[in-house]
Amino acid sequence: MEKENKSKQPFNLKEKLGTEIASLLFENKIIYATEIFEADYRAKYVVFKDVVFEGPLVFTDTNLFRGIRFENAVFKSTVCFDNVRTGENQEHTKLNYGNVAFINCDFQQIISFGGTSTFLENSLSFFSCRFEFGLILEEISIGHELQIVQCNINNVFIITNLTVKQGLILDSNRLEAHSSITDIQSTNIEFNGLNIFSKRLQMSNLMLAGRIVFNGGTFKQEVTFKLNNAASLELQDSNFEKAFYVHFFEGDKDTVSSIKNFTIKTSKFGNGLIVSGTAHPNKKRPKIDHISLEFSPLLTGNVNFNDFHVNKLELTGYNTSAKLALKNIAVNQMRIVGLINEGGLILSNIQPLNLRTSEEIRVGLNSIFYVDDSNFGKAQLFNIDFHSFAEIRIHNVILTEISTSLVKWFSKKQLENGQIKPLIAEIKQGKKDGAPRRRIKLLGLLNSKREICRQLKYAAQKQGDLPLSHEFQRMEMEYYQLVTRYQKPKQWSEYLIMWSSASNNFGQSWLRALYGLIFFSLLSYIPIGFLTSDKLNYHKIARTWNDLRINLRVITYDNFKSWFILLNPTHRITELADDISKYSSWLYFWDILSRIIVAYFIFQMVSAFRKFSK
Repeated sequence: MEKENKSKQPFNLKEKLGTEIASLLFENKIIYATEIFEADYRAKYVVFKDVVFEGPLVFTDTNLFRGIRFENAVFKSTVCFDNVRTGENQEHTKLNYGNVAFINCDFQQIISFGGTSTFLENSLSFFSCRFEFGLILEEISIGHELQIVQCNINNVFIITNLTVKQGLILDSNRLEAHSSITDIQSTNIEFNGLNIFSKRLQMSNLMLAGRIVFNGGTFKQEVTFKLNNAASLELQDSNFEKAFYVHFFEGDKDTVSSIKNFTIKTSKFGNGLIVSGTAHPNKKRPKIDHISLEFSPLLTGNVNFNDFHVNKLELTGYNTSAKLALKNIAVNQMRIVGLINEGGLILSNIQPLNLRTSEEIRVGLNSIFYVDDSNFGKAQLFNIDFHSFAEIRIHNVILTEISTSLVKWFSKKQLENGQIKPLIAEIKQGKKDGAPRRRIKLLGLLNSKREICRQLKYAAQKQGDLPLSHEFQRMEMEYYQLVTRYQKPKQWSEYLIMWSSASNNFGQSWLRALYGLIFFSLLSYIPIGFLTSDKLNYHKIARTWNDLRINLRVITYDNFKSWFILLNPTHRITELADDISKYSSWLYFWDILSRIIVAYFIFQMVSAFRKFSK
């Protein structure tokens, strides 16, 4: 590389650049106002080191060939690269900074870089630079990536109409400028390291094949993110002191964003993360493929997702201070695994997404609500339609502190999800192979379902919702009845209590107890009706149809009034017959038995009637 002499003195830059040479180094120079056109630039590669530019530096319609690099340069006036390009491959150079690089430079006036014909074959890089009046990059095509690393930018920061193949990287910068990143076509945009954005950041009309990543950094003012298309938006280890808005629509326009995946963890949201679809009745809700929220003590603030269709939504982690609100979400698969909620959790108007892809239909995927190893804490549930989900899988959860409103709960069939009946059928068939294992598995499932119903019963009781609490109590007792039936060794006392409690559907149905009263009182009346009849010969067996007709008449007509007497458990036995002493002693036995039966079922009826006053 040819070197100019190192004494810092003014000289004619245009004359030097007009020389066709492989590489050229300018060091310790003072350069005044210079405007370079294509005819003025012949050097293949140029390095400016420790150079002071006293006047404006302008490159217009210039081919920079293998590129240009500025190190420790001071620009006291404006800098403009207009319609520049690089066109020679850099494979044979050993430079690390790409086609155009600025390293440790001071820009005391505004710098602009762009033009409709601007094309950089490799990269555009700014390392450890200071921009007093701002940086504007517009209408640039870059073959590899744009890097802005460890720079200080004041006043204004604009990147617009940029096409960059690999990505845009902003790492550990400090911006005291209103920042705008718009109309970008690229693969990725990454905010890495300790970026500090002191003023508002707006990002719109981004067309990205890959990710938008916020990995670290502090954003002191609002971040607005609208009408963007990307494979994913990832937020982690970042501090958003004001609101972070993600808009999928803008006003009444039909233009809509497309962000397929959201990953959120270890970030702080001062005024919240607000991701908004549309509630407009004439517009379809935007579709999101996957939302993943990983809670931790480092994730704080409000996180809101409103008005979306979501294929898969996952919640996990230990939520100590974040407040998550999911509103008006139609979801195909909702999975809550290992969630401990001590912060805020609002689920409002969550419904299954019935529109499935052809692949999901092919492999048999249904809408599913899956919860495992989770504590909902003081979660609030509003207008959720659990009943419409094809599958409900809930295991090992704590639900006692939840608050609900207008929730349509799952049915017992949904809760069991086809797991219990096959095991019961196998046990009844007496299959010896694996019998203990099947019994243990069945009892585990029954106790799990019973515990879910018990907790939901308790939660309903706390809210004063007695009908719902009784419904879950009934389901709880039904599962406990099955437990007492199939556990080994059998607890006969509990088994009989559970069996008898089913007579009024565990305190829920007075009508079932009434049916039992009528049926069993009639059964106990039949022998009493025979024993108190004067028209029957007890020493003769009924052998003819006429005998049977007489017996039937005695029971259904002649002595039927005795049944009404038996319905009063406090009746006197003499009410059954005038001279009770002439009848068989069995009459006393059947009378006592009928009193017990009638009194039991009357008690069960009264107990069921009082279910709303318990």
